[in-house]
Amino acid sequence: MNIGELSRISGVAAPTIRFYEKIQLLPKAKRHANGYRYYSDDDVAWLMWIQRAQQVGFALEEIKVLLPLDDD
Repeated sequence: MNIGELSRISGVAAPTIRFYEKIQLLPKAKRHANGYRYYSDDDVAWLMWIQRAQQVGFALEEIKVLLPLDDD
């Protein structure tokens, strides 16, 4: 799915998704040959988890510590 679809499904704005990727809160998006990002259902789950953690009071830096990312 593209970033627009991910945004619509997750309720997280596209600029926020890009920001989360930039600060390494989300794994780096895979890219099509044309350079566009594409995302999986796992990315939806990550975003939903981040949103829930924020709702209960965790700061982004705290969430980042809780979600160590692999490059796999």
